[in-house]
Amino acid sequence: PCSGATINEQPNRCSYVTRMCPNDEGESLVDYRQFHYCTMDGWPAVSITALVGVVVLTFYVLGETAEEYFCPVVRKIADNWNLAPSTAGVTLLALGNGAPDVFASLAAFTGATGVDGAGEVGTGMIGAIVSAGMFVSGGGVGAVAIV
Repeated sequence: PCSGATINEQPNRCSYVTRMCPNDEGESLVDYRQFHYCTMDGWPAVSITALVGVVVLTFYVLGETAEEYFCPVVRKIADNWNLAPSTAGVTLLALGNGAPDVFASLAAFTGATGVDGAGEVGTGMIGAIVSAGMFVSGGGVGAVAIV
């Protein structure tokens, strides 16, 4: 009921989003549907530009943080272990890149409970692993193919 096509068919999109698409506790820090359909109602181009700007800013901050904090540590470890830069790149950078996925999978595995406290252990972990793999396969390989 909260797809873009369904929302756009409604006569009063803001009330529909508020009523039918609530932002669950802990789901997101910002309710982007509320922002797009209520706060910025009447200015969809400005809303989309702002949201794309947030995504671009996020990637910029991620790149700057990796350059400032992650790369120097990898260089230092590679120097201490007498690793060639290419070897450090394919091992240490891959380890650092995959570590958040490992910890997210472990967290999903140990805390996979439903709203009522019941749930199947491991279902969240499988979703996290599959979604990360699909992103790497689709996004990463696609970007390499374009370049």
